[in-house]
Amino acid sequence: MIRMSLKIDSLILHETIEVKIALPCSILNIGKKFKTVWCLHCAMSSGDLFFERLSMLDYVEQYKLIVIAPSLPNTFFVNSKQGNYGDFLDSELYPLIKSMLPVSDSKVDNCVLGVSMGAFGALAWKLRKPELFSSVVAISGYYDHSLPFDPKISKLKATYALSRLIVPYVENVFSDNEEISPAIIKKQLKHFALKDDTKFLFYTGDHDYLSLSQSKNIYVFSKESGLNAEYKEVLGDHNVSCWCIAIKMAITQLFEQ
Repeated sequence: MIRMSLKIDSLILHETIEVKIALPCSILNIGKKFKTVWCLHCAMSSGDLFFERLSMLDYVEQYKLIVIAPSLPNTFFVNSKQGNYGDFLDSELYPLIKSMLPVSDSKVDNCVLGVSMGAFGALAWKLRKPELFSSVVAISGYYDHSLPFDPKISKLKATYALSRLIVPYVENVFSDNEEISPAIIKKQLKHFALKDDTKFLFYTGDHDYLSLSQSKNIYVFSKESGLNAEYKEVLGDHNVSCWCIAIKMAITQLFEQ
């Protein structure tokens, strides 16, 4: 396996963005194109999360995958008054990676995967650029900022503390941002059902009170709208142990042949 760290001087964001990359050794076979997983991290984190704590490296050689993990802390990977982070993904990161690495040109071979904040980012990226990905893996996502946190979250001290920390970032990204309002997201999902066979895989922990009801709700809405959606609960809270289980299930389902 080959690991890389790329620094992009973004003209859109006017800052340097770090991107973590893992490649199978067979990438040295000139002319071969590879299936790719684009990974979006949680709040208060970075792209390192997938390599250091979420075991994505385990699947690089096993399934011959390229893994791309940009670091965009506390942005939800969308355009907001903080910056045009969605435009960065669409217009800078994706084209640059495609020009540098043998990423498959086929939508079928490209998956976007996100955890927590990144789950919303993964869904939003797919909705912005439907032609790029044939599967979305959304793990422990928080999709409707207008809804209050589940009161049961107070029983889980670490998760409750995290939820309090991210409130300012949520408000900063979503306030007065109609492009990513719950109503617009639902409207776009309904539109997808008419023309797209993308697989939407929603996961959450069975004690993840930050995401449990949110994940159920977005799945039910997606399914009722006619999307190819699945929902699974795994043992755990809003943490890396739960996410490792979900990632293993998703990668196995999508890439095992």
